[in-house]
Amino acid sequence: MAMYGEFAHAQQVFRAFAPDSEVLVLGSSHPFHAINPGSAKQLRMWNASFCSGDAWITYHTYLAIREKWPKRPGQIVLFGEDFWEAHLQTEYLRQGFLVAVILHLLIGMPYRNAFLLRDYERTLKKMTSCNNLPPPKFIRGYWPFIEGEGLDAKTRFARHSKRLVYEPTELPLLFRLREAVEADGRRLVYLRTPHRQDYLNEVAASGIDIWAPCAKAREGLPLLDYFSLQPPNARCFANPDHLTPEGANWLTPIVERDLIRLNIH
Repeated sequence: MAMYGEFAHAQQVFRAFAPDSEVLVLGSSHPFHAINPGSAKQLRMWNASFCSGDAWITYHTYLAIREKWPKRPGQIVLFGEDFWEAHLQTEYLRQGFLVAVILHLLIGMPYRNAFLLRDYERTLKKMTSCNNLPPPKFIRGYWPFIEGEGLDAKTRFARHSKRLVYEPTELPLLFRLREAVEADGRRLVYLRTPHRQDYLNEVAASGIDIWAPCAKAREGLPLLDYFSLQPPNARCFANPDHLTPEGANWLTPIVERDLIRLNIH
């Protein structure tokens, strides 16, 4: 199901992209689950995040979509990355290790499997040209959350603390994304989504800034930081660091309001 969901989502993102979108959401699992364009009232959004994505797929997603996105003043690329998890997702996806490995060989983890991804854009074309899938059930690119990771908090945080991979792999791609967005005359805004209180407590106790690796790439850019923002009820969280559809419906209007307040649209 994980692979089916990713392929169907990719098909929706590229083939059904709405060219009148004003805000393009990119990134990995956090924005994937946190932004529901159907809940926005004033800005036309399109969520092109990928649950199992990383900076590589984010960058190439933008390159693919930019050709379908006519340039207009005020366009925003809203980028959110669960920066400490990208190289760990194969270990704890609910569907199991083997499915996760296959999934990442196809559409992610290029720094571990670069020899299998020499022609990445061809992979994307295969994903978006698949005709044997049923009609997508998304709302302007939004795919509902799939529950469950099954790890205790201690194990999760120990894995989140492994950050050795980011400097040589993720950062160059983030700079390339920024250069491409700015070259198109669009604004790049960073998004940090809410985390549950127990996870916030773990972060505070560790003293580790899990977003530190991307500070250079974010320098001078606006940041919408909802890391410590707590939703109105527990149903908004699916696990310590991902929202449910209910949580996305709560957060999206807040993000929309703050984008407008930044006077960048």
